[in-house]
Amino acid sequence: MEDAFRLQQLGFDEVRDLLLPLTGEPDRAQRKMRHITRSKEKIEYLRAKAIGAIIDQVHQCFMDNEAAILAGGFAAELLDAIPAAEAMRALKACGETQVYVSKPVVEVEAAGFEVLGGLLEAFVTTVNDLAARGPAASPKSRMLIHLIPESFAGPGRNPDPDLYRRVLAITDFVSGMTDSYAVALFKKLTGISLPTG
Repeated sequence: MEDAFRLQQLGFDEVRDLLLPLTGEPDRAQRKMRHITRSKEKIEYLRAKAIGAIIDQVHQCFMDNEAAILAGGFAAELLDAIPAAEAMRALKACGETQVYVSKPVVEVEAAGFEVLGGLLEAFVTTVNDLAARGPAASPKSRMLIHLIPESFAGPGRNPDPDLYRRVLAITDFVSGMTDSYAVALFKKLTGISLPTG
């Protein structure tokens, strides 16, 4: 919600009205906000108060239901059993209908699918080719294996013979990349951007 406000996807009043009930003390939070001049800082304050209150409520819910939880008799999610559950549902509904489907978010998500899918395809194909064909693997696979750290490619850059372990290692490798590194590497692999120097 804070990001949606900062990006002007949602207005101040809407975000305030979603966060205030989550603070556990909306009247006190409103009084405190009177002393904060900038809207951005008011939303930051509400976000922090809401997170703190939700953590406290989840902790208390766990403690109140600890025996049932440990015995496997508590089937509800903790967030659905706290006093702020209804306010949380309203916040999630707003996120799903107004924030996560906005054009800028969808554009970034769509690009992310391309980047992650492209990297996974390239590196899984590489390790599968090398595992199946060894030194007879394609020149591309023999080259790309050097972009995969040995801890993910296998000892001596010889991929694990087990398909599951190979795919798991590549998934770990790609999921550990920062966004900027993944995008830059994807651009280089697809020829969108060529390395310099």
